[in-house]
Amino acid sequence: MREIILQQFMDKTMTVSSFMLNHYRELGLNSDEFIVFLHFSNGDTNIKQVAKWMNISDLDMLKMMHQLVNKQLVRDDQVTLADGKIDIHYSFEPLYQKAITLLLHAKQQENKEPASDFNVLTELFEQEFGRSLTPMQLTMIHDWIKVDGYSQELIVAALKEAVLANVRHLNYIRSILDNWKQKGILTVQEAEVESQKYRKQKQAVMCESIDKNMFSDSTINWFR
Repeated sequence: MREIILQQFMDKTMTVSSFMLNHYRELGLNSDEFIVFLHFSNGDTNIKQVAKWMNISDLDMLKMMHQLVNKQLVRDDQVTLADGKIDIHYSFEPLYQKAITLLLHAKQQENKEPASDFNVLTELFEQEFGRSLTPMQLTMIHDWIKVDGYSQELIVAALKEAVLANVRHLNYIRSILDNWKQKGILTVQEAEVESQKYRKQKQAVMCESIDKNMFSDSTINWFR
């Protein structure tokens, strides 16, 4: 993978300017060296011309390139020209290699975080269920996130609703999530509002049922 990314960098098929702009100091460049890198990445490899564009002397430009070589961010290769003269060719490949290492490390951290969060989520399910989850159940919860696109926060909210209803089954939790989705509920805050609304409606129905039973009982007693 590293070789593929490096080739994309070198062939200019991958844009690195934004990445380098955000991380060039972490890679060991100062602002002037970063400008030199931008010139080289655009194909401007004539250091005298780059020095002119940067409004610095050729000597200062050479010092900067030597400093980059000493920091192992640039490689200086001797090239024999057609007339037999020796020329120095500067390559930013070492900097690209360092950038790739930083990029891959960032990707690894991104991949680790969801896995860690998923472990916390499944541990919460096991605590509420009072038992370990089966591989099939773990896959089901994983698919809620990766396939159905439910956020882990919303899944936790649905789990809480199931616990309040004393129904600790994944199918019931899935029905809660699907019901919220049909109603356009995407956040925990919206889910809480919907749950409060549902509980109030349920309480109102129960009160109405109790009132009817009381009226029925009183009527029966009246005619006895």
